[in-house]
Amino acid sequence: VELWCFVGVVVYYHVSEVALVLWLTPEEFGVESLLVTREYFAAMMLGLIEFWSEDAFAPWLRSSARVLTLPLGLALTLMGDSIRKAAWLTARHAFTHKIKLQRRDHHALVTHGIYSWCRHPGYFGWLLWSVGTQVLLSNPLCSAL
Repeated sequence: VELWCFVGVVVYYHVSEVALVLWLTPEEFGVESLLVTREYFAAMMLGLIEFWSEDAFAPWLRSSARVLTLPLGLALTLMGDSIRKAAWLTARHAFTHKIKLQRRDHHALVTHGIYSWCRHPGYFGWLLWSVGTQVLLSNPLCSAL
């Protein structure tokens, strides 16, 4: 169950990120819009290795933890993704996957909506989401990393 939830959460996250790029900033679209870097891939693979290792060598730990970690992980991923998407929809064209080194002419500091209580909701949402994926898998080591 956890693995299918994990796959669903990850696929939804990446598909919705690409959809938002295409909708709000199509000029920014590129392969990097998938948000899959070597580091990200390595972190996700490490999480899957931990999941499969614990499943193979200590399945009793996973089955007892699942009652707590599955709903908590789903809640964290849902909350994190919702915060990130709220940041997208609030900042609209000012939100981009590409780090800008120079100020764009139409760029303005966003201080309303979700940005009024969190300075970097895109990063905060991603932090909650990424930790949530590991909690969802009942991965104590990768959750702490």
